[in-house]
Amino acid sequence: MSSLLHGFSGKDETQPEFAFQWALASIATSRNTASTLIVGIVVWCGCALYLLPFVERGWIAHDEGLLGHTAERVVSGELPHKDFDDTYTGGLAFLHSVSFRVLGTHLSSLRWTVFAAAMLFVPTLYLLALRSGPPLAAGLVTLACFTWSVPNYFASMPSWYILFLTVGSLYFLVRFVESPSKKYLLLAGICCGAAILAKISGLFAVAAGLLFLLYHDQVRSQKRNLQARSCAVGLVSTVIVAAYCAMVALILGSSADVRVWVNLFLPTLTVALFLSWNEWKNGRGQLRERAGSLIKDVVVFVVGVAIPVTVFLIPYAITESFEDVVHGVFILPFQRLQNAAVSFPPFLGLFATIPMVFFLFGGWKNSKLDDRDNLKITLCVFAFITVAIALSGNWGVHRFIWLSVRLLPPLAIAAAAVFLVRHTESVPEEKRELIVLFMLGTAVLSMIQFPYAEDIYFCYFAPLLILMVSQFRSAVAGRVYVREVGILLFFLFFAVTSLNHCYLARDRFPEYDSVPMSLSRAAMNTRTTVANEYQEVVNIIQNHSSPGDAIYAAPDCPEIYFLADRRNPTRTMYDFFDAPEGRVESLTAMLDDQRINVVVVNMFPEFSEKMDKRLENEVIKRLPQVRVVGRFIVAVRVSDVELSHPHTGHPVSKMVTAPTSENSADETTASVTNET
Repeated sequence: MSSLLHGFSGKDETQPEFAFQWALASIATSRNTASTLIVGIVVWCGCALYLLPFVERGWIAHDEGLLGHTAERVVSGELPHKDFDDTYTGGLAFLHSVSFRVLGTHLSSLRWTVFAAAMLFVPTLYLLALRSGPPLAAGLVTLACFTWSVPNYFASMPSWYILFLTVGSLYFLVRFVESPSKKYLLLAGICCGAAILAKISGLFAVAAGLLFLLYHDQVRSQKRNLQARSCAVGLVSTVIVAAYCAMVALILGSSADVRVWVNLFLPTLTVALFLSWNEWKNGRGQLRERAGSLIKDVVVFVVGVAIPVTVFLIPYAITESFEDVVHGVFILPFQRLQNAAVSFPPFLGLFATIPMVFFLFGGWKNSKLDDRDNLKITLCVFAFITVAIALSGNWGVHRFIWLSVRLLPPLAIAAAAVFLVRHTESVPEEKRELIVLFMLGTAVLSMIQFPYAEDIYFCYFAPLLILMVSQFRSAVAGRVYVREVGILLFFLFFAVTSLNHCYLARDRFPEYDSVPMSLSRAAMNTRTTVANEYQEVVNIIQNHSSPGDAIYAAPDCPEIYFLADRRNPTRTMYDFFDAPEGRVESLTAMLDDQRINVVVVNMFPEFSEKMDKRLENEVIKRLPQVRVVGRFIVAVRVSDVELSHPHTGHPVSKMVTAPTSENSADETTASVTNET
């Protein structure tokens, strides 16, 4: 028990140097004790049990429909980008195809895949958290990181895998710092390469690794007692970080508004200025010797990145389709900037960060706090936590607390950088490298929010922010005080009592109004209206087509193909990726050539424009029997067919024959809506 509590009590010292050294000794002692293993097992089991109820909870149709449909096409022998337009790099489609082969063609198979990945993510978090405190504190950090991530949108999305693999890469970089073996650099690179295969945003993980190696070389030059300074080294380092800033600015481009620049470019600029300052302030050695040591590290790291990427490209080398990969991975995604862009919350939300900034980044005093000051801090911390958690059921209070963390990264990164600048002489090298590592990870991976900065995208890197804050507080306090425990409990309790009961990807999730989808390929709990809608659409499709038949569903509804177990005759997942020139004519010809018997029109697509009226008219001419089901229009060739309701089995209204005027699409929607 003494080792379990090690770090929560001890001598008070007025000098920060003693506190830092004491903290490092405390952490080193706690890593190899039985209590460390016990706490780790308890945390791992707790996370697994906590996550189980989320496996069948909620869904976003086009997200999981895309994942399921692309995996199914890979199972059938197709290649992403060559045979169909994969929205992501393609590695996830291969992973999910394996899940289908092993666990069956069902959306739950994808969820169990991300469940298994999350269970590997937890011990990696715990091992990193042990670098900031004793086992109990590390357990709290791990739980906070976990509850702020996967439970908020439990789907096998590529951004989760980027987070998991980035955290794995950071762990191996920590191991490289602690025991400089090149194998850890290679493993860190492999993690980053796998992240790229999940989504091209995995390149940000690579950038974080390379920037950290630049900083590590600066620290290493001091350890080697190199006396001479070189302006050339300072200039080269400044050029490198300036080039990274320029690259980020180029990515953001003119389409980004002021909120995007503040939330994404400001952290980038902060870490760039810090790295440049640290080189001019603390760097040692001539350009040749510094470049030699850095290049050796970078080469090993890049080789690790290249290994999974090379394996992924083998099928494309065999089929001579490299151009398809380049177009699908690097060119096609830029169309999202115009069709799938969401900015950050308004600047007014920054006022919500003031209490959080006070608790997280206050207390830089070097002098010992007296009992009265400690009592004030204790009362403030627990009063804030108690009131916040008690009122978090109110949506306004919930939103205020959420924004206090959601908009925190730029301020948190700036505070950490300023702290390191002011205390660079007193903070031990190991502690400084840990803070910088998580600072870089947070700043760089926050770019995953561009161009679609929906709230859920914050959760894709929130654990890195929590790890950075825990390292920062460990450096400031030297050990775990009441304030540090209070902060951890706040993050954890708010997530468990409020945040995880919302569906961040779609605002609030009404758990009281949900039913399981009774479909052969999906059984998730979702809104009653949504479940009924998809069950009815799938029922109509399956009544008017056979397995293996092609149907046409658009815009932006790949879930229809997957749920109905019908073939997609196009390479399209989201319609805005298609070139508009000649599209109506080619799709009309496809309807005739392949004798499409069922067409599903999504009247309210999330990203693409609504179906072109000319194409909609051509659909109605060929498939005049139509029916509106929720937000879908279902058109079929057969006539006078009485359908049964998917739940009750009772007959439902007959398909409605569309009028044949010039405005047939509009009149059809109106007439069918009245009919139903």
